[in-house]
Amino acid sequence: MAKFYSEKEWLSHSQESRNPWSTSCTYIDVGSLGKVIYLAERTGQLPKECEEDGQDEIRARIKSPSIKLIEQIEILGNLVTELHKVKEKIHHHHLEEETKDLTDPSILDEKTKKMEELALHFSAIVDKKEELVKRLQQPFVGDYINIDADFQRYVVDAIPCLASVLSNLTTYMENLTWSTQFSLENGEMEKILASVSTVLAQMQSYFQSLCTSRNLMPKILNEVRATKK
Repeated sequence: MAKFYSEKEWLSHSQESRNPWSTSCTYIDVGSLGKVIYLAERTGQLPKECEEDGQDEIRARIKSPSIKLIEQIEILGNLVTELHKVKEKIHHHHLEEETKDLTDPSILDEKTKKMEELALHFSAIVDKKEELVKRLQQPFVGDYINIDADFQRYVVDAIPCLASVLSNLTTYMENLTWSTQFSLENGEMEKILASVSTVLAQMQSYFQSLCTSRNLMPKILNEVRATKK
């Protein structure tokens, strides 16, 4: 909405605006004084605060060692901050790796399934508790052999032999399998006997050389002792 002034108000307002030293006016109109100052600066009568001097001052400030040091400190601070962030990420990864068994959903699901299976197994045991107790209280479960007291010591001696036989049962079964697959056709038996005789001859020669060296050893020792004396 436009504001209308009276004639007296308009005159007083116009006079204050023309007065360069009026404090009530927000804009000071220097008028011709500004032109005089501008002309004096152009002609060199007054020192001119040119923009180049300001730029030189800015360049000097930028090239100042203190400014460069501050910039380096800021860069170093940023690098330290980034380093802390990287260390935190590494620490978080280590924690995730260490606590994977407790935080990984797939592992937790697998463990939950195992615990459910174990709980079902325990519940089944509890349900069949009486049957298990009765079976455990029985001295024998299934068929057993009645042995008189006079023959129990023979059984005690026979048990270790049975244990050794049972431990070598796989070897015996392999030998039986080989014997069923072995064939005496096409002169294989002759080849086997020839190879066996060759091995026996080699063993005999080794035994003879061993006996010879055993007999010669005392003589060599006596000769060595005689030379030392």
